[in-house]
Amino acid sequence: MRLFMLACLFVLTLSACGKEENSLFHQQEDQAGTNMINNQASQAEKKELNDRVDLYQNPNFLDLSSDTSKVGTDVDKAREVIKIYTDYRPGNVWVNGNRMQVTVYAENPREVNQAAVRKKLVKALPRYDIDVEVKAENR
Repeated sequence: MRLFMLACLFVLTLSACGKEENSLFHQQEDQAGTNMINNQASQAEKKELNDRVDLYQNPNFLDLSSDTSKVGTDVDKAREVIKIYTDYRPGNVWVNGNRMQVTVYAENPREVNQAAVRKKLVKALPRYDIDVEVKAENR
């Protein structure tokens, strides 16, 4: 009886090893005509993988291309906006993450409309949370 059970187990083990052409992994469809799941990408999926992803559609992606603005150009842009569009002199501009601290020098700091200066800066640099500080000009 043991010999018979061992022989049956051996035959079942050998019968499980079939040709690869007849296995389900190499068929594109099963008997009902639906697609089988396989790990190979179709032509449409390959084309989709090769397309460049637009990094600006998700703000969590870091855009590492060379045409993005640098912090130095943003600082220069803030100083340029203050110099051109206001009657004040730009001072220090600090950037920390998405916050920008801008110092503006005026002869009479009490008459400066900080909200108007901030609005012009936000219009030029909308990606920053801008704080405007007004100081008296020492000349």
